[in-house]
Amino acid sequence: MNRREHLKQTIFAMTGLSLSMGLIEFFEGCSSGSLPEIKTIGKEELDFLDELAEIIIPQTDTIGAKGIGAAAKILAYIENNMEVPIQEDFRNGLLFWKNSYDKQFTGPLHQRSEEEKHLLMDSIANQASTNKDPYHTPFFPMLKGFVMLAYFTSEEVGKKVLAFDPNPGTFISCIDIDEHTRQWTI
Repeated sequence: MNRREHLKQTIFAMTGLSLSMGLIEFFEGCSSGSLPEIKTIGKEELDFLDELAEIIIPQTDTIGAKGIGAAAKILAYIENNMEVPIQEDFRNGLLFWKNSYDKQFTGPLHQRSEEEKHLLMDSIANQASTNKDPYHTPFFPMLKGFVMLAYFTSEEVGKKVLAFDPNPGTFISCIDIDEHTRQWTI
């Protein structure tokens, strides 16, 4: 074998070896077994989350958080956009407060008086202020942020509560705003 033939075979072997490692990694990344299993939230917990969202943004003359289906929007956002530790922190916090509610009361949360609902929400908020664990996010700030996100990004609120312009025209920098002007949606 001459030198050129040996060099050519060595280059082909090294190229094949380097490409095969990349292909193996690529196909292993595409397999469905590499994703961690996320525990889902049941119907009772979903109803409890809807009621907690309704305490944060109640229905008045405008639609409330429960009216837009905030719990389903929150869970879809968390499952699709949050990392597994944050998903687990939210799920564990929700289950903890659902279990503590079940120990105190019988029946669903929507049957409680406004005072009892606010006492529950105050205890959730107080627990968040005393939590000093840097590795776990407190439940109440997460809940409040996700409820606000679900509410203000929903189409119903954008059309009925906020000012909604699907096709914005020209930009007018100085316009008169009175106290009855609605805020603009994003």
